[in-house]
Amino acid sequence: MKRCSVTSITWFLAILSFSILVGCASTRLTAFTDPAFSGKSFTTPAVYANTADLEWRRSLEESVVAEMRKLGLPAVTTFELIPPTRDLNPEDRVRILLENKIDALIVIEVRQSGVEEQYIPPTGATTTTSGTVSTYGNTGTYQGTSYTTVHGGYNVSKPWAEMRTFVLDVASGRKAWVASSFTGGNAFASFQDLRKSYSKKIVEQLLADRALASPSPSQ
Repeated sequence: MKRCSVTSITWFLAILSFSILVGCASTRLTAFTDPAFSGKSFTTPAVYANTADLEWRRSLEESVVAEMRKLGLPAVTTFELIPPTRDLNPEDRVRILLENKIDALIVIEVRQSGVEEQYIPPTGATTTTSGTVSTYGNTGTYQGTSYTTVHGGYNVSKPWAEMRTFVLDVASGRKAWVASSFTGGNAFASFQDLRKSYSKKIVEQLLADRALASPSPSQ
């Protein structure tokens, strides 16, 4: 009969503990395609995060574009095309997009975001005792120390964000596709985890709804 070594068990428990502590997030999403654009798939999108916070804008745009490029989609950020230092009117912005052969602008709006504080009530306690036994003749003495660990009784913080995303047909300026989404993380998640979850989900939905053309196998 095969036996597991103590080392193998220790490593398994260490990996299991690590996986429990890893931050993760999930996204739920509802989308709608305008009937006028049913059957139309865009091929060269640009991503624009509509927020005054430059860090949020850059990170959101880069995260979504990274997911698209993983799948072979030729996407770009508007940070690359239209730097935030340039005060351009809408007509000039459209001209730049068209000159770069962009046929769709994916606009991301952060509606709300925050951190949910949740109290984890105590569920019990574990007491561990360790010590040594000393003998002298027929007499034995024991010296020990007990440690008690309380499970629960603390607060955890869970980040969340509500997004609204839509696809603009650059040529006509009309909305072709719109989605609302909610992304929530566990107690170990960061806003970076939220961005990754949102980006992966939104790209999957855009492809599933055929708002974006699926890349050919050769790409």
